[in-house]
Amino acid sequence: MNSYIKSKKTIVLVMIASIAIGFFWGLYFQAPGVVKTIFSALMILSAFIFPYGYIRSNDFDKISNAILRIILALSVFSILRSVFNEDADMYAFGNKWMTLFGNEYCALLLLPPLFTYLATEPANILYAERINYQYMLIGAFFIFLFKFPLATIVLVLPVFVPYVKRSYKLLIGVAVLHAVLGATLGLNPTRANFLYLLFAFAAFFLVFIVKKLAVTKIFCVSCVILPFFLFVSLLYSNNRNEPSFFEQAQTYIIGKTDDRDLATDTRTFLYREMALDLTKTNSWMFGKGAFAHYYSLWFDEGTNGRFGRIGSEVPFLNFLMHGGIVYVFFYFLLFFYAIYKGLWKSNNKFVQCIAVVVTGWYFCSFVCDLTGARYYHMLFFMLLGCCLSERFLNMNDDEIAVLFYEGEKL
Repeated sequence: MNSYIKSKKTIVLVMIASIAIGFFWGLYFQAPGVVKTIFSALMILSAFIFPYGYIRSNDFDKISNAILRIILALSVFSILRSVFNEDADMYAFGNKWMTLFGNEYCALLLLPPLFTYLATEPANILYAERINYQYMLIGAFFIFLFKFPLATIVLVLPVFVPYVKRSYKLLIGVAVLHAVLGATLGLNPTRANFLYLLFAFAAFFLVFIVKKLAVTKIFCVSCVILPFFLFVSLLYSNNRNEPSFFEQAQTYIIGKTDDRDLATDTRTFLYREMALDLTKTNSWMFGKGAFAHYYSLWFDEGTNGRFGRIGSEVPFLNFLMHGGIVYVFFYFLLFFYAIYKGLWKSNNKFVQCIAVVVTGWYFCSFVCDLTGARYYHMLFFMLLGCCLSERFLNMNDDEIAVLFYEGEKL
C-alpha cells in the first residue's frame, strides 16, 4: 500500500469517526457505548495505517522536523505514563484502555503532529479538500435538527474560498450559518463561535481583500502576544485576590447590556482549578499523562469521593494537564514557526491565509473549546503543514490556483 493510499484511508477514517460522534452527540462521553467503541476503533486504525514514511522523508526543514519529532516523542511518553499508571481512580471513568487509546486524550496528542506531515504531498491536501466537501454536505442537514456541527470548522474554511466551485462556497456559507445560529440560539449558546467567525473573516479579508502583508503580520503578531498578557494577568490576579480579565469583562458587559448569557465568565475558575491541581500534584513540568484527571471543586461541589474531571474546556489547560509545560512549549512553538514561515517565507496567499488561521487557532486555544479528535482538527494540522512544506511555500499564486483547478478533476 503506497503512502497516498494510506493517507486517503487515514483521512477518511477520521472523518467517519468525527461524523459518528460529533454530528449526533457532540461529545465522546454523551454517545452510547457501541458508538464509543466504533469511534475508538476508527481512531486506533487511523493511527495504525498512517504512512509513517513521511516522518523520515518529507520536504520540511530541519527545525520543523525537530519540533514535530519532539512533540511525537512527548506524546508517546505521555501515553506510556498512562499505560503504566496504577491509579485505581482512573477506572472510575469507564474502561481505561478504551478511553486511553481511542478518544481525545490519546488521539489528541498523537494524531495532530502526524497529520501535519501529510502536507508534504500536495495530493493529500487536495484529497482532504474534496473530503471536506462531503463532510460539510452531510453536516449541513443537521441544521434541521437544531444541531450545528459545522460551526467550528468555519475557522479553517477561508483558505479554500478562492479556489473552490460555487457549490463548495455555498456549503461554506452554510457552515457560517451554523456558527451564527450556534452562537445565538438555545439555552446555552456557544459564544466561542463569534471568535471563530472573527478570525475566519480576518484571514480572508486581510489576505485576499486588503492584500497588505505588513498589516497581516502586525495583526498576527499582536494576536500571538495578547494571550500571554491575559494568562499572566489571570495568575497575577489569582495570587493577589484581584478580579481577572474575564471577570472584569463580565462586569463591564453586564453593566452595559444587562445580558448575563453573553457576559458570564466560564473560564477564570477553570484556570484557577487547573493551576491549584497541578501545583498540588507537582505536575507542571510534564503533566499527568495522556489519560489523567484533575480535581474540580466547581463541578464536584465539594463532595467527598469524587474523582474530578478528565478534561477541560480550554485546550491550553488540557495540554498543560496531559503534557505539562514542556509539551505546551513545543506545541505552541510549532504554531509560531508555522506563522513565521507562512508570513515571512511564502510566495502565495494560500499559505499566508493559513498562517492567519493558525494565529486564530492559537488565540482560541486559550478560551474556546475547539480541540478534539475530530476531522476539523486534523484538517487544521494538515493545513498548518503547508506552512512548513517547501513545495507549498515556493509556489506562487498562479501555481496554487492551477493545483486546485487540476485537483477538481481528480
